[in-house]
Amino acid sequence: MPRVPAILAAALLLSACATRSYEPQPLTTGDVAATLKSRQATDAGLRAFLEGHRYSVERWPLPHWDLAGLTLMAVYFNPAMDVARANLDLQEAGKITAGQRPNPTAAPLLEHHSEEMNGTPWSVGIALDVPFETAGKREARIDRARALSEEARLAVGSAAWQVRSRLRERFIDAFAAMRETELLRRELEARNQEVMLLERRQALGEASPSEAFLARLRQREVRLALDTAEGSIATTRAALADAIGIPYAAAESLPVSFDELAEAKPAPLPADAVEQTAQQNRLDIQESLQRYAATEAALREQIAKQFPDIVLSPGLLWDQADWVKSVGAAVLAPLFNRNEGPIAEAEARRKLAAAEFKSLLASVMGQVSETRLRHEAAVKAWITANGLVQGQTERLRQIEKLIAYGETDRLSLVQGQIELYAAERARLQARINALRALGTVEDAVQYPLLGPAPLSEFVPSAAESAAPARGAK
Repeated sequence: MPRVPAILAAALLLSACATRSYEPQPLTTGDVAATLKSRQATDAGLRAFLEGHRYSVERWPLPHWDLAGLTLMAVYFNPAMDVARANLDLQEAGKITAGQRPNPTAAPLLEHHSEEMNGTPWSVGIALDVPFETAGKREARIDRARALSEEARLAVGSAAWQVRSRLRERFIDAFAAMRETELLRRELEARNQEVMLLERRQALGEASPSEAFLARLRQREVRLALDTAEGSIATTRAALADAIGIPYAAAESLPVSFDELAEAKPAPLPADAVEQTAQQNRLDIQESLQRYAATEAALREQIAKQFPDIVLSPGLLWDQADWVKSVGAAVLAPLFNRNEGPIAEAEARRKLAAAEFKSLLASVMGQVSETRLRHEAAVKAWITANGLVQGQTERLRQIEKLIAYGETDRLSLVQGQIELYAAERARLQARINALRALGTVEDAVQYPLLGPAPLSEFVPSAAESAAPARGAK
């Protein structure tokens, strides 16, 4: 009996030689928790990440962290970014799958004859089925995978903006808690002086008991507000640590600079520019367009499936001391259906994707208008509060001049300081409201309005998504 044909042996050998082997990667809660707890703002990898994104690192550890630096730290540490990047890797792998051509199948042929002829009763051979896709099915499948990969690439940027948005809110909260605590401490000191002066006047018969009582009541109210504000410093720091993705112990002593918030001058935003910025920068709009492109490619693939693929079936058989060669072909006969159902579903999905895009765009335009107007109102409130502080400051100067001329006493000065601190607290709240309103506009347009945010750096190059799928030719 002749040996098994060489082509059969080669096919068996190739199938036995896998190009990849399984590598286990066990996952345990304890190991992951330990990794998360070990994160520090002094991490050498973080420094390299900052430098790689053109953030100035003249000294390490950094003497202070601003919002831009904290944003980079959050993108480096926050687990949400790992999820987005892993999803991108998944869609990139899908491009490989989409570009693969179907493998041929090989089947051995073995026959036994009842009568022995030419020395052997056995016939040995091999049959191959070689499929060929037609009508551009593979090209449509590759285009769909590319669109989904591009959508995942944009989703990395969206995840970075979500990290930025949450961090910005916690950053503003921490600033508000710190500044309010400072103002309340100064006001409490002035309240203490007011109580002392009124009690002294009461002892001399120059003030009524009710005046001293009301002063002590206001003193206790300010002390309670101060206790609350001091407690919120720790909680806002913990929230800031969570937004970054580091443990509270690492954030507790983090030298955070709030200068950009303290020095910001709230101002209205031009309506046309804000709307145009949203249309150009909103990543979810671009993601929706890629989803629509994927449904277009899926519809092309389903329409192409109306045309059957071709399967060529060459065969080779050693039969009774003679080589028998054969060639066959097969197609799927579309007698009962022409893929009408899947085509109708694909058309409906495309229509749905188009409707979702229009709905999203309308929602974005409404969100932009709403957030811009809310920010404009907050800016007006801040301007009013700032005017009150300026007026109270001028009044305090006048009281100081009167004291210098001996025309008033120290109690008037202390009460003027208390009124100034109250006005400053009102201005602080107006500033916080304006900053938060600006943050909502920033989210609506996905463009940095409160300090730099180079989030485009974290989205892989568009050229990568536009490149042909690996394995495609």
